[in-house]
Amino acid sequence: MRCLLLLLAFAFTSSLSAQNKADTTYNRWGELNQIRFSSTLDVTEMNKAERFQRGLMLNASETVWELDSIRLFDRKGGSELLKGSKMNELMAPGNERGLAKRLYGDPLKVAAKKRDRINEISTATDYVEGRAGMRVRRSISQPAKGKSVKDIKRLDESPEIELIDNPEGENGEIIVKVRIPAGATQRKLVLDFGEGGKWEKLYTIRGYHLNETDFKRQNQLTDEQTWRADGRHHLYLRLRSTEKLLYISQGETRYKPVPVGRQLDEIYLKGLATGKYLLEIIDLGSRQKRYHWLVIGD
Repeated sequence: MRCLLLLLAFAFTSSLSAQNKADTTYNRWGELNQIRFSSTLDVTEMNKAERFQRGLMLNASETVWELDSIRLFDRKGGSELLKGSKMNELMAPGNERGLAKRLYGDPLKVAAKKRDRINEISTATDYVEGRAGMRVRRSISQPAKGKSVKDIKRLDESPEIELIDNPEGENGEIIVKVRIPAGATQRKLVLDFGEGGKWEKLYTIRGYHLNETDFKRQNQLTDEQTWRADGRHHLYLRLRSTEKLLYISQGETRYKPVPVGRQLDEIYLKGLATGKYLLEIIDLGSRQKRYHWLVIGD
């Protein structure tokens, strides 16, 4: 097709006389875009106002070209010849969108069709963080409008992710509820909307047991600030701001400190005997201390 269009361009060029010229341009895909046909103007017949309007010196003898017509080519191989007011309107400054629309279709409609494709795949990762056991709500715009959850087939095996209908959502939104497990993990939601279409989303999930606000000053510490391991071998902390040290103490015994406050920290508990322990975090910047109780076993 491209060779045929090139021959057509040369045919137009060769048919013009010496006082005419044709400029050929190509789009970013290397396909024929347009041919601009121009002819020379007789400068000697211009008055002072016309010369001034064109930026010519009063005694100029240079060659001046005037655009006569434009032949536009679309990506399907068709073409259209524009002349006069129709050409001037389309090529007016600021009408780049109109020209693009004539050549490739309305870009807004093209974008809408792209969003509506059933086989659209979302590669963006959604980062979900919260306390372990929480369910975090997310909304997604499904590629296939008007389908309820019961019409959508799940292709993934992610029990932490639940789908529910959102009757108040715009453009067929459905609700995703992500149940947050302890620790850092990834889960992928893969949906089949029918007609061979697939939609997928990767969720990076970080779940913690205790965060910054759970730790209290020593004079504020009560039995309410108690985390029970209940057979779990790891404690996950999400402590923000500056780096800290965590001490685990039982009576007079104080265990080796662990650096924490580096995003999501995993504290290994399996080596601790049954009993009640005191967690102490020390801010390495301010030296401030905060506390929380830890219970292993009954």
